[in-house]
Amino acid sequence: MRNHFKKSLSISLAAFGLVAAGAFSANDAQAVPSFARQTGMPCDACHFQGFPSLNAMGRGFRAEGYTMEGSQASIEGENALKLPASLNLSLVTKIRHQSSNGEAAEATDYGQLQWPDEAALLIGGRASANAGFLTEVALFGVAGEADLTDGAVEASSFLSFKVAFLAAKAGDVQLSVIPFQTDALGVAYGFELLNTGAQRSQRPMEERKAMSAAQYLGFDGAATGIALVAAAPNWFVNYSMWGPGAGHLDVKLTGLAGYLRGAYMFDLAGLDTAVGIQMMTGTAKLDSGDHKTDAKVALAGQVIDAQTQGEVAGMPLGIYFSTGSVPKAGDDATTTYYNQGGAAKSATAVAAKLGVGEGWQVYFATNSAKNSSELSDVRNTLGTTYHIAQNIKLEVYQSGFSGDVVGTGDKTSMTTLSLFSGF
Repeated sequence: MRNHFKKSLSISLAAFGLVAAGAFSANDAQAVPSFARQTGMPCDACHFQGFPSLNAMGRGFRAEGYTMEGSQASIEGENALKLPASLNLSLVTKIRHQSSNGEAAEATDYGQLQWPDEAALLIGGRASANAGFLTEVALFGVAGEADLTDGAVEASSFLSFKVAFLAAKAGDVQLSVIPFQTDALGVAYGFELLNTGAQRSQRPMEERKAMSAAQYLGFDGAATGIALVAAAPNWFVNYSMWGPGAGHLDVKLTGLAGYLRGAYMFDLAGLDTAVGIQMMTGTAKLDSGDHKTDAKVALAGQVIDAQTQGEVAGMPLGIYFSTGSVPKAGDDATTTYYNQGGAAKSATAVAAKLGVGEGWQVYFATNSAKNSSELSDVRNTLGTTYHIAQNIKLEVYQSGFSGDVVGTGDKTSMTTLSLFSGF
């Protein structure tokens, strides 16, 4: 098993070297994603150490509902009509290979090339003078739902969508109303500015459960709701009314649960720093299936997180911390969404990412957790990323798994090679 692991690691590192060598000879990268087209700015104007992590500029762009203009022509008219002359569209893909050292309990124990792991069209930007939007349309892995009564099959490629209505502005405080739905990114998809993994897709490294307490605890998944947001340059508050599900969610508007998120951003010795808290509250009341009675789903859990980003000794450094817990399942008929076990889940994660060259970073992450059976679960990751261009990222990392949760034959390590692009 160890020989298999060493072999897979050497193969992945060799592949990394070959692709990187090709990258050095391909200096001209013409493609840029949707928001860069709208604003006329390069990707790094809004991202720290490359996409998808946000810097202060990126936070401001999102807080203003993706409406910021640049050199792109607009179509303007009465009643707040202000559309980009061209629809801003991006193709996002992720291709990866994973190899783990378990005893064939998972496909990756043999070795698996995931081509693609992700493939989607991202469409977004200004929708009017006071609204902006973002939507994700799947090109791969579209979910189908079979209706066994007549043999019909329904399929949806509409993965995630949100539209930010800029309701009012008081000084530098922007008030927004954001209806949203997502198949996998969690309730934080409605509005999130930090890079701690509070929202699934917004993190500085690929291995999410090693670097983020929120992701380990399960704060991803399908979500539909409305986010009420107040955002200023140095703070934001998001209160979302939502239900766990996407597509046609059978729920009354009076049966939505709550999500509260707040964060404060400040300068710490020249470093862009933030602290925050996210809390799941209340009970969602969904259709039990008979279209008459409620199926109650308790949403409970909290995470405290922090980050600091900036230059140290001339090198860009990002440090990320999060800790949180989810209570054990209740004794009544209410289903506990994030934990069906008999013990509370908890996690404390720390991650750091350091720029060591032009477009090149190294990183580590560690998460000490306990699962719903009160078994220790420790995850460690060591990796490196190289940006072939601002919008093309090559990443290789080694993940380790230990603790009481690891049983006989389970994987204790995994090697991943990933190519992530946005055109």
